[in-house]
This record gives sequence, C-alpha cells and structure tokens, in this order.
Amino acid sequence: MSSLVSINEEKIIYVVNKVLNSIKPSKEEIKRAYEVYEVLKGDLEPYFSDINANIQLHGSVEKDTALSKDLDLDIFVLIPKSLGREWIRKEFIKRAKEALKKYDIEERYAEHPYLRIRFNESIEADIVPALKIDDPKESITVADRTPFHTQYVKSRLNQEMRDSVRLLKKFMKGVRVYGAEVKVGGFSGYLSELLVIKYGSFIEVLKEASKWRIPVVVSLDEKEDPYTLRKIFPDASFIFPDPVDPRRNAAAAVREETLSRFILASRAFLEDPSEDFFYPPEPSTDLVKKRSRELCYLPLKVEITKRDSPDNIWGQLHRLKRRVFNTLISEGYEPLYIDVYWNEKNNPIIYLELPNEYCEKNFIWRVVEGPPVHSLESDNFIKKQLDLGEGYWIRENRIFGRRKKYLDDLLRRVRELSQLNSIRCCERILDKESFLEYIDDHDYLVWIGEVLLKTPSYQFKKLGSRQEFRGL
Repeated sequence: MSSLVSINEEKIIYVVNKVLNSIKPSKEEIKRAYEVYEVLKGDLEPYFSDINANIQLHGSVEKDTALSKDLDLDIFVLIPKSLGREWIRKEFIKRAKEALKKYDIEERYAEHPYLRIRFNESIEADIVPALKIDDPKESITVADRTPFHTQYVKSRLNQEMRDSVRLLKKFMKGVRVYGAEVKVGGFSGYLSELLVIKYGSFIEVLKEASKWRIPVVVSLDEKEDPYTLRKIFPDASFIFPDPVDPRRNAAAAVREETLSRFILASRAFLEDPSEDFFYPPEPSTDLVKKRSRELCYLPLKVEITKRDSPDNIWGQLHRLKRRVFNTLISEGYEPLYIDVYWNEKNNPIIYLELPNEYCEKNFIWRVVEGPPVHSLESDNFIKKQLDLGEGYWIRENRIFGRRKKYLDDLLRRVRELSQLNSIRCCERILDKESFLEYIDDHDYLVWIGEVLLKTPSYQFKKLGSRQEFRGL
C-alpha cells in the first residue's frame, strides 16, 4: 500500500534529534536508579530468603529504554512455583510491607496485589510478585513472563533501536495512547519495544502505522498467517503474538479507539513533524472560552464510594460512560459526545455534550405511543394527555401524544441505573467556569481542550496560538 501522507524527512530528523536529547536519561540518573534498586533489594531479601525467592530488576531501566525524569523500577520478587498464587495472595503483601515499612507505600492491584513506592518526581518503584518458572509456557500470571521479556528485548535491541523505543514511548505518551492499563487501553512498554524490533526504528514504526487498517496484524514470524491469527484472537483490534509465548497476544490491551488515535497521530506527524506530539501544549484560552459558551454540555461529578484499585475503578468508569450514553439514547435524547477524566486523586468527572436545544429549553419533546383506539385504556391515555396540557393524535388505529422530557428528570434516571461497585453517578456541576478550573494541572487542561475543541492536543496550535489557560 502506498503512503497516505507526504513525508518531510528533513524536518522529522530535526525534531526527532531534538526530542531525543531531552528524553535520554543521563548516566547520573541511571546510576541513581540502580542505587535505589540495590537499597530496596537489600530491604526485601531478609524477608524472602527463607523461601529462596529471587529479587530481580526488570522494566525499562534494566532494558535501557527508560525516559529521563521518568525512571520506573520494576522490582520482581520471584517466588518458587511450588508455593503458587495462593501464597502470593496471602503472604507477599504482608512480608513486603514489613520489609518496606520505612517508605511511603501504596498498595495496588493487577492480577494480584503489588506495592508502589515513589521516591521523588523522577523515580518510582513497583514491587511485583511473580512465580519463578523455567519456560514462559508455564506462566500462570502475566507477570511470570516478564523475565523472559527482559531477556528477549535486551538480546534484540542495539543502542540506536533503544533510542527509537524512547522516542516511540514519548510520542505515545504525548498523543495519549501509552499504557496497557484499563485507563488508557493502549500500548505497553513491551509492545513499543516489539514494534521497534519489528520495523527497526521510530520513524519506520510511524510509517507502517500510518498505513494500518483495523484489525491490525503484526508478527515477528514472517511465516505467520494473518488470517489464522485473526481466528485465534477474533475480538482483538490489534494482534501481535508475543515472541516469548506465541499463545499470548502482546497487544491484547489495545482498544480500537486508542489504536485509531495512534494511526491518525502517526500520519499527522509524518506530514507535519512537531515537538507538540511529544510535549502536549495547552489550548488557546480564547478558543476554549468561546467554545464553552457555544456548546451545550453537562459536567457531572462521579463519587468514589469504596477504595478499590485504579484499574477496577477505571473499568467501572468506562462501563458508566457507556451506560450513561445508552440511557440518554433510550430516553429520547441524542448525546453527541461523552468522555471521562480522573487523576486517581479527586472524584472523576464525566463530560456530556448534547445538542444546543436541550440547554436552551432544558427539556425535549418525546413522542409517546398510546393504545389502539378500540382499547379500554385509550380513554385513560387521552385523559392523561389533557391533564398534562398536551394533546393527542391518531395514526392509523393507534393514539399518540407528546410529553416534555426534562433534563434533570433524565439525570435522576441515569443515577438510578448507574450505581456500580465502587462509584456513584452523578452530581451535576452547575458552574461551567468551576468545571474549567476544576483541577489545576497540565494533564487536565489538555483534556479540557481536547473535549471542548474536539482536536487532539498536537494540533491545538492550528486552531489558535498557545495562551495561558488560567483565569477562565
């Protein structure tokens, strides 16, 4: 397939080199990260020596694909397979917490609990349990394969390719597609490394991605039949068999919407390269103010009612988003757009956009189908219509009427139908200006710009010059 975009090679190389200089960690940063690892390893070892556990460093620091000022240490405590998952559930967190009690620890959950320690703005450590196995096909949890992933990536990447991985990760972070967690439904660090191994460089990955059609099938095994892979993974938007364990789809977490976003961003970058793809700019104040006045939207605050893992809450937020949207449709409204924001600290926010007439009148007319004219219920239907101050009409042999459907009544209906395990929907934020300044951080401002302007952040400057967002 021919390329869909004209490629500005000279400008791409200029932008890529400039970004790489700013994202490649210094020797001092890497040294400091390894020092932190050795300290934590020393803290953990006495508490796991009786079971002959191995403590190892994995992740981007160990693979030399880490980003400057974003050094995540993946410290794995490999438990003998004979102890099994039940031992991990019952014993791991108890022992690890005791070993690391002098630190500020956050307990998190994936397939099983793990611990997170944040040392400063640059270094964060996850303490992850996994089973010690000899063959990746013996894996019981996703974490069990990690040592094999580390070994494979280190054997396949040279220095130039490791720099390409850094660029690809930073690009994916900038266009909001990086992360296999439920919040994003995007590309893991391992998947970004596999893409560079497959195509050779950051630029080649984008060139290929710009031509992808969903479902996307990519494999490091040239003999692999795409049709067969689609049958093995029928529900996947993106299929990339894990070279360490081909039974597993390394791209299973990637949602179709996130994949589509990456495809469009790849095309846009190749056509008009810019640092904005790596460092999302804030939106124009004037444009956001103007669009906020023009649009009919409801900011809704979601209450977190029970402590739960971020992944579980994000899963519920995505379900809530679909449920609110479908409820609006079933009740006769025509929602235009819905999105959710949560910084994993404050209560989440739902942005719900409707046609302008709903905000102007605060209600819509809903056609109600009544009984056939020969039915004994027809008189009751007619009486109710007249009591409401509305009329009725006959279509063929059936009576119809119209009624006002008020927005606040609908929101009560949404609340009744949308109570999930750890969250409760939804309190209306009446003051739009307070919504615009609800959380004072860069990520929130970028999100606000994207939902109001319906434009990815890397194209904000094409809508207007960058200005300060404060004071709305």
